[in-house]
Amino acid sequence: MKKITTLILVFTCIILNGQEKTSFSDLFSFSASYYKANLILRSGDTLSGIARINTQEEIIFKKKEKDEKIVYNYKTVSKVILEIDGDEIEYIYKIIIGRRINGIMLLEPYGVFGKDKLNLFVDISSGSYNMNGFQGNTTKTTYFIGENNNTGVTHLGIGNTYSKKFKKIAKDYFKSCPDLLEKINNKYFRRYGIRSIMEYYDQNCER
Repeated sequence: MKKITTLILVFTCIILNGQEKTSFSDLFSFSASYYKANLILRSGDTLSGIARINTQEEIIFKKKEKDEKIVYNYKTVSKVILEIDGDEIEYIYKIIIGRRINGIMLLEPYGVFGKDKLNLFVDISSGSYNMNGFQGNTTKTTYFIGENNNTGVTHLGIGNTYSKKFKKIAKDYFKSCPDLLEKINNKYFRRYGIRSIMEYYDQNCER
């Protein structure tokens, strides 16, 4: 049994390490690489160059590789688009409602739903573990919900739709759709089926 368990752990670590790709948390490290970037300023102008994001949610920007770096934050920038592994990924500055620490974050859009355009955002972070000498990587996705064109979003945690916190938030955002609220209360959706709930809202609810 011990040999089987060891083999499973070894294969798991090989798979995890073999699937490594630039993670969201890599962007927020002090040693992060610069990526091709477009900064959308609150003035409406766009800056093109290369950029990275530091751990204070600031954008470190350069026009060219050898240029002096310029630090931007939410006061002057509304969002940044980075080209990572061949994909353009958008990060938008949002205010986290009710949070004093880390109250402003760069979040990745995860979908727009419903006639009134409810927005879902994610913050994806990664980490590593060392268990009995075996190392691997883990990824955590945190969800946020907000109304379109609203700078504030509500923290949903890891999207546990069975939690009391989620049901309380759902009453506010889905109050015009009693059928959806009933399904949430009756655990109709999977525990972490936040995307399915948003899609149901989009297809069946009117606000």
